[in-house]
Formats: sequence, C-alpha cells, structure tokens
Amino acid sequence: MAEDARYIELVGRDGKPKALLVGYGSNCSKHIIERWRQRPQESPRGNINASVVDQISRALPTALSAGLTSGSVFQVVGTPALVEGIKVGTHALMQTGGASLGTVVSTSSGQIAGQLRFAPSSMAPVIAPLAVWSVLNGIAGTLQLHRINRRLDVMTRKIENLAFRQEAETLGRVFQAIKTLDDLLDEYFHTGVFTQPAMTRLAIVEQEIGSVLERNKLIVEYFSERARVIQHTRGTQGAEQSATLLQEEGSTTIHDMQLLSGLISAQSRIQEAHLFYSLMENPNYVDRHLEKMQGRVEEHKAIISGFPSITELQNHARQCVDEMNWFQKNIFNRSTVSMVGQTETIRDPFASSQSSLNAIPSYCFWRDENGLNVKIDRSGQSI
Repeated sequence: MAEDARYIELVGRDGKPKALLVGYGSNCSKHIIERWRQRPQESPRGNINASVVDQISRALPTALSAGLTSGSVFQVVGTPALVEGIKVGTHALMQTGGASLGTVVSTSSGQIAGQLRFAPSSMAPVIAPLAVWSVLNGIAGTLQLHRINRRLDVMTRKIENLAFRQEAETLGRVFQAIKTLDDLLDEYFHTGVFTQPAMTRLAIVEQEIGSVLERNKLIVEYFSERARVIQHTRGTQGAEQSATLLQEEGSTTIHDMQLLSGLISAQSRIQEAHLFYSLMENPNYVDRHLEKMQGRVEEHKAIISGFPSITELQNHARQCVDEMNWFQKNIFNRSTVSMVGQTETIRDPFASSQSSLNAIPSYCFWRDENGLNVKIDRSGQSI
C-alpha cells in the first residue's frame, strides 16, 4: 500500500507540523470508495463546506487538482503528537489487509499510539490555511461533546422513580426533547445535512432543554447552600440537621442532580448539532463557535463541581456523632444517632468519576459523479 498513498505535512505559522494531508493513489482510492459503497456504515457522513478544499487547493494547486481529477481520496488528519512521531521515526504505520488503512504504533513498544490512515512520503510541508485548523478543531469539538454526552447520559438513565407526580410533566417534556434531538442527529449522520425544518426543531428543543436546565440548577444550588451552612454546625445540632436534610431531601436532590446532568448532556448534544451545521454551512465561523462552546463547557464544569456532595454530608453527620459524649449518644440523643445511621443507605451516584478518551479529528474529500464530497470521518474513532 505504501506506494499508493502519500502525505503532506500541514504546518502552522510557527512552522511546526500539526496535521497531515494524506492522498491515495487512484487504485487504492477506487478500493476505498467501493468499500464505502458496499458498507455505508463505515463511510464518512457529515457534510463540511467545500470552501475548505478551495483553500487547500490554493496552497497545493497542482497536486490537489491532479489528484481529484484522477479519482484520489484525500484525508486531513491530526493530532500534533502523532504527526511529529511519524516525522522523527518514533511512530510507524502498521499495515493491515483489506481496506483498512493503517494504525499508528510506537516503534519502541509496539503499542497502538493512535489511528491514522495512510503511509508517508517525502513531500514538502506546506502552511495550512486557517480553515483547515478551524474544521479540525470543530470535529475535535464534536467528539469532545460526544464524550461528555456519553458520561453524563449515564446519569439520565439512572434517575430514580419519582415520588411526586408533578415532576412527571417536566420529565416528559425533557425526554421528548431528547428523543427529538437524537432523531435530528441520527438524520444528520444518515443524510450528511441539516435541513431548515431540522434547525427549526432544534431551536424548539434548545428552548425546552434550556428552561428546565435553569430551573433544576436553581433547585440544586438552593440545596447546596443549605448543606454548606449545616456543615459549619458541629456536635449534636450538626448531626441532627445533617440527618434531617438527608432524610427529607437527600433522595430528591440526587434525582435533581441526575436530571441536571442529563440536561447538560442534552445541551452538549445541541451544541454538537450547531457545530455540525457550522461545519456544513460556514466553516469560517467554527473557531468563534468553539470559543462560545468552550465557555459553555466551563459553565457546565462549574455546575457539576458545585453539586452538593451527599457523601460529604453523610461524613459530616458521622463526625458530629463522634463528637458527642456517651450520654448524648446513648441517652439524650439516641434518635439523632439513629437518624444518622439511617442516612447511610442513601447512595451518592456522583461519588466516583470516569476517565476520558483522546479524540483524533479527521475528514475526507474526493470527487465523483456527484461532484466534490467533503465529509467528516468518524469511523474507527474511540469515542
């Protein structure tokens, strides 16, 4: 395969390689496109604005034009660490059969370091247009949002049965909005486009999710403030107040936090949809969109880090009991000690954390009978 695929280093203004533009030869390209036609589930789907290819072609007018005319498939892929590893020889391409296009492995350990698609060549590096970084950052942003969504979506599925019927209406609206959102993203990944009716539905979903999110944020913040005040109270009074708050509102607050996490998950999916739309319609706005998204992610981190810890409140109650003397524990305040013991059955689902994964953004472009195709390649991504 090595003689049928080449790469060009794409460097930034600082001259350092940050991505690769990889091109197949005509025979290999035919094989890849035929496989995508036979197995559409593996083919790249999401559309990207073709203007990004125009900007690349200005930097490489001859190579790109000739390659597209002869039927070559091109792919832009990063991250900087893998690009640099191939350049200095610490990583190599592990060849595989069929239409599989290679996996980057460390030459010293043999362990997989990340996924790339093609064999290298000695073509000179070029300074990549800003649109290349904008699109790569945009794809990386969608993968990051997808990872956030996967972690937080677990919380939604673990929401406990509600004891209050009035919550059913709110949950019903939220779950219907999430179903609509899933349908919109599913439509995009099957068709590669966001239609105007889809964007109208997305706006309705965004309003629904956002309003309930703000509502639950206020509820959780109110409980958190009460918990902070109680944690400054010691002894018998601290134990009694902690146990009372946990017994009366602990389970409900866990539900509120789980729902809020699910709402944050849904909002990340909304941002993902908007980002795909920008990649498709206006790639020059992607960087600005990512800045706004990063601000939203920081807000979400602050919300989650500010969640009241049920475990900490339970620990505080136990410590307060430990501060009580024998007569308080066994005669005067036995009911308080019993209440503290009963709160041990409340399980805090936020006590453990999950690790994240690395994402490698990529997109492909080629010309066929339908014209120029510019697609997001999410195949093989560990997300």
